[in-house]
Amino acid sequence: MTESFPILLSIGLLFFISILCGKIANLLKAPRMVGYLIAGVIFGPSFLGLFSYERVHGDYALLVDFSLAVIAFSMGEHLRASKIKGLGKDVVTITLAQGAAAAAVVGVSLYYLMPLLINIEEPGASSTMILPIALVVGAASASSAPASIMSLVKEYKAKGRFVSALLGSVALSDVMTIALYGFAITFAVDIISSDNITLLDALWKPTKKIFLAITIGIGAGICLKLLLPFFKERGHIFALILGAILVVAGLSRWFGFSPLLASLVLGIAAANIIPERKEGDKTGAYDAFLVIERIEEAIFGVFFLLAGAHIDFSIIGQALGFAVIITLLRFSGKISGCWIGAWASGSDDAVRRYLGIAMLPAAGVMVGLTLDASETLKGDSNPLLDLMVSSVLSATLLNELITPFLVRYALKKSGSIKKNKSE
Repeated sequence: MTESFPILLSIGLLFFISILCGKIANLLKAPRMVGYLIAGVIFGPSFLGLFSYERVHGDYALLVDFSLAVIAFSMGEHLRASKIKGLGKDVVTITLAQGAAAAAVVGVSLYYLMPLLINIEEPGASSTMILPIALVVGAASASSAPASIMSLVKEYKAKGRFVSALLGSVALSDVMTIALYGFAITFAVDIISSDNITLLDALWKPTKKIFLAITIGIGAGICLKLLLPFFKERGHIFALILGAILVVAGLSRWFGFSPLLASLVLGIAAANIIPERKEGDKTGAYDAFLVIERIEEAIFGVFFLLAGAHIDFSIIGQALGFAVIITLLRFSGKISGCWIGAWASGSDDAVRRYLGIAMLPAAGVMVGLTLDASETLKGDSNPLLDLMVSSVLSATLLNELITPFLVRYALKKSGSIKKNKSE
């Protein structure tokens, strides 16, 4: 019956149900994202079926691409050059070390574990998918969740050098993750589409596509800089920004790569080359991001609801097993990578011992990259890709339950939370 719903009715229900379930989650003292994901599970193909398998994997793919592009654009606001310059080389070293370690530990381990734990002879499965899945999940594992960490820092009024290093590393972490993913997904597509791939191809094709994505993002940013001064009304600005995001995302898909990197570069360009608005000035970067902020929550709601709808409960037992494995591997990579980076950069003892624990939360970017990979690699036709999506989404929910307590522990042990006299 729901398959016969007009597409506009179906999309309207997506927005209505997601925001309602997000509010219910808040009332239960849980993050809105958890409410969105659970709504996707309940109303998706595995249970009530209000949103069918065909629509989740077909008609709604456009919504996933659009949501990813908006989310990536919004991340650019936090990457102004003035902020990055003040982070220090120790933060950059730690970010690179923890991201590389998490990606390597998860990717390499999955590559060797998957053939031992799954039946690759299952109809539709293929051993050629193992390396692409390991690459994608490894790259996605490098991310951390800025929103989760920031909310805990604010809640406990944490301050000090440790907190500065933590927030700086988190700000750069997702940029590094998307760059890693750009190489991983391009390499993965080449592996699937070609029987014989040379080392030169493996390096050149991702580099070429990443360069093209950066060029598209910067080009669109320059166009915005030239056009925005002629428009003052918020409605007009919104149309320009939204149009630029859609053009960048569309060009990315047309040229055969993920819209994430190009949209992120557009956001970075908007933050750095469009002047911030001052009193009496015409339109600036402030307006560029403010108009998008007004629709961000609705976009997040639909995106995470669709993410939850991708969980396949026919393989949930196996997916939960992989979720635990991915979580433990990622934890070990993050913690060891932060320790190595802090040691190499000469950071203090608190940063070496506790920063890795504080960077464990993972949410939006990890989910987004996995869904993007599912669409890019055609996850509707391969059970191993369905397993990948269900496993990563289950790992994300597991993260939401565990990591807030670990971050609080790290903040306390590092001395970032000051006790008052009543305590």
